[in-house]
Amino acid sequence: MFFFQVGDTIYARVLQAGRNVEVELTCVDRYGKAGLLGKVPEGGFLVHCSINVIRKIRSPLCRLKEELGKYFRFDIAIGINGCIWLHASSVQQTILIMNIILEAEFLSIDEIKQRCKELTAKGYHAVT
Repeated sequence: MFFFQVGDTIYARVLQAGRNVEVELTCVDRYGKAGLLGKVPEGGFLVHCSINVIRKIRSPLCRLKEELGKYFRFDIAIGINGCIWLHASSVQQTILIMNIILEAEFLSIDEIKQRCKELTAKGYHAVT
């Protein structure tokens, strides 16, 4: 059983929502497993962004997370509600990765690769 405190960040699935119905969330997937759902670990950075960014980076055609993973180590939770939680090895890297993600709405994958290479050239490379 989960015990949450006010202010906790939760990665959950909406079971039920409506105009005259209370929102009901669950932290188990459709197979009855917790999987990656539940309380997000302490630390990291939570940002609200446009639904267009969320749709783009959740698309199977978008290779943004994989491309960023070549250069940085990070954990990410992407909610369809426009929230992204991100945790990297330092605050500086977390902000850099989040900025790339937010810029991704207007960048092609080639431009994202170039942006990652530029950051690596400046010494922000994290993956060894």
